[in-house]
Amino acid sequence: MRTNNKCTEVGASHEGSRRPKTTVAKGTKGNSSAASSSSKKQTPAKRISGPMGNGVFGVRVFIPRDRNPCSPVLHFDLEEHISFKLTLKKIRGFGNNDICATWYNKAMHDTVKAKVKESGFLPFLSILGHGKKGDRPLLVALAERWWDTTHTFHFDEVGEMTMTPTDFAAIIGLRVGGKRLTYDLDIYRNKNKVVKLFGKPIADLLAGEMRVPYESLCTLYWRKNPKDDKEADQIVRAFILCLIGSSFLNDKSQYVSMHYAPCLEIVSDIGKYDWGGAALACLYRSLDSCSRGRSSSMGGYWRVWEVWACEYLKPFALSRPSGTLNTWPRTLRWVGAKSKRDLQHHLEHFRVMMRLLTNDQVNWNPWGTNEFDMPEAVINSVQATRKRILLEGPAGSTWFLGERVAMQSLGTTELQVPKIPPRTMLSDYKLTDEAEVRETLNGYPKSEWLANSSNYGQYRDEYIRYCHYEDLREAEGEDRNLVGANIRVGNISPQPWSVRIPCWAAENGSKLVRIPRGQDSLDLPLPAGVTHVSSFHGVIYSYIVNFHVVIGVIACA
Repeated sequence: MRTNNKCTEVGASHEGSRRPKTTVAKGTKGNSSAASSSSKKQTPAKRISGPMGNGVFGVRVFIPRDRNPCSPVLHFDLEEHISFKLTLKKIRGFGNNDICATWYNKAMHDTVKAKVKESGFLPFLSILGHGKKGDRPLLVALAERWWDTTHTFHFDEVGEMTMTPTDFAAIIGLRVGGKRLTYDLDIYRNKNKVVKLFGKPIADLLAGEMRVPYESLCTLYWRKNPKDDKEADQIVRAFILCLIGSSFLNDKSQYVSMHYAPCLEIVSDIGKYDWGGAALACLYRSLDSCSRGRSSSMGGYWRVWEVWACEYLKPFALSRPSGTLNTWPRTLRWVGAKSKRDLQHHLEHFRVMMRLLTNDQVNWNPWGTNEFDMPEAVINSVQATRKRILLEGPAGSTWFLGERVAMQSLGTTELQVPKIPPRTMLSDYKLTDEAEVRETLNGYPKSEWLANSSNYGQYRDEYIRYCHYEDLREAEGEDRNLVGANIRVGNISPQPWSVRIPCWAAENGSKLVRIPRGQDSLDLPLPAGVTHVSSFHGVIYSYIVNFHVVIGVIACA
């Protein structure tokens, strides 16, 4: 991790002005350096308290560790990131993507189906219930490249990439944009209102609590035929509530909260709310937790990350997609495909491939340029993609920074140097001014957040490239396939080992010994007739060599 004390050319243009030393300052544009004037009259925002009790705008503040405005440390707290610790081996997903698909396809009356279709959830329902398991090593490799300081993936050669609102809409069929979600945190206390909205069956599930188990909710309305239009609306509300809790705003529990009721009250208006923005915020925050090692499970519709990798990163795409480029949502192009790639399904192999990823291995325009071929949900999400915008989710809000991924968001031929992220990235921060609330949710043009410097390569090497993989990067610069009669173990860059060995001098009778990396080893001859060593087999070879180092350490102890 680099913490420069002097302003470099890129750093100066990256910031533009000095940052105040206060921990939290209320500005009107995310990272404005000026605090709000105490004389300015502020109108308190209404209904900004989110269901998690920390406020809908409980986003996090970005503060560079060294407080140097010319050195925004994007790899903040590097030692806590899983790319440094390498402790996360697999990620599992929450939710149940089969239950609502089965309900809709096999146990729902046609009258109710028509109302669900009108709400705009039919494209999303089409991708559920295919029974495809996620590629867990790929999810871990992506999490190791994800940074909560920018909500982007950091690739050594490519730079920054992310899941944009347009990407999300194209992959799952939910539009990003629309009316703000509203919540009623006390609705479970009003049993009469709950019965009016959802019918009598749900009343027994509440039991004085805010949440209901979504599987039980499904069972109550399974194959229920509505007697009239009012009862059909009640079944639709119950179905959408089950869909929320099981598929795209789900967490590790098997419950769904009733606080979404205000968004479901008028059935014809359900599709006007920003469900896609809330779902994308949920994904961002879930990957934030995984990247910091705080969780090994992912909420929301987490399969979207694998589809994103298949569409954008050519080496990671499945070998035989089952659909064409005109398949929408794009998840349908991959859910029916065999889980086969042209590379091995091993975490270490995925790591190496991401380190070697280059611009020509990225499909920068997976959705095409002809809007006539795009679904309405995708077209309507483009506006949010071209902004720096706050996405509002039920468990908190999160920033999408479109200026950091200009090739994705604007279709430029090269990435551009952005200014620093908003202050509201890493710590709790609440907006109290109604005008500020509206402004952040509407977003800011990304052109306001681009730095003057045009040297993105220098910026990438300074702030984006993984410096804790320096030894491997130097070896790759010489040749990706190490050729010749000798090979340096240091060029293979195995991960360091920590081994606990007996040591009677220590208080607990043992001590932890860190086995040195291969860069300190001597040149080792390859077997006769071998001229090339792949990265994967090189790692295995280096582990065998380091095994002798372990024996030596134990002997010395």
